[in-house]
Amino acid sequence: VIVFLSSIWLVLRILVSHQKIVLKKNRMIQGGLFLLLVLSFGFQHIEYVENGFLHYQQLLQNFDELLERERPEEAQAVLEKIGELYGTNSNLQTFRRAQLAIYLDQYEEAEKYLKGYDHHSLKEYYQLLEVIYDKLGKTAELNSMYIEAVEHHPEWEYVWSRAGIACMEQKNYQAAHYYLKHAYELAEEDGMAAYRLAILYYTVGEDYQSVQYFVEALEKGVSEETKASMIYYLREMEGSQDES
Repeated sequence: VIVFLSSIWLVLRILVSHQKIVLKKNRMIQGGLFLLLVLSFGFQHIEYVENGFLHYQQLLQNFDELLERERPEEAQAVLEKIGELYGTNSNLQTFRRAQLAIYLDQYEEAEKYLKGYDHHSLKEYYQLLEVIYDKLGKTAELNSMYIEAVEHHPEWEYVWSRAGIACMEQKNYQAAHYYLKHAYELAEEDGMAAYRLAILYYTVGEDYQSVQYFVEALEKGVSEETKASMIYYLREMEGSQDES
């Protein structure tokens, strides 16, 4: 117990010496949300017209630029023009219509655009759904989506982590360990992957394991806000050991 308390005290001392809390606002929209989809997938169902695919691609680029410049009315006009020239049965158009609806805070409309499409092979599909379900407060659907995304994208550390966090919130700690441990193995250099495992072990009362992963997270690097959180948990464990 003395050795364990000494370990906690040492980690706390390191953390406090580096503590500089910066409040940050979480955002669900990921940077890759508005990337172009793979052309070979996106061009299926596009009707050929005289201007050809290069013109189609230029119009899509115009849409992206207009939305980025916060000109949704003009972006919508571009989509309508694409529909007139090339038809509307295009996956690239579907995703952009969903993006536009999200930009306009029309999340139910955005969800309708994505329904009925089998886009499991695309990360962008899940990125859009994540925004929609989060904004609509559909927590159950969001958590199920993470688990589904893991099955189709086993290399994607982010969804493994989110699935693990979802299982923790449901108090399904065995499943949470499965997902968070796999996320850790996919991102061994990421301090947050170790931090999430530390929180899981703390939650189930495995203090020694928790401290081990807290130390590892600190060594690999975490934000000042995360360090502040670590201080709280370590002091809680220190207090519980003193009482015992």
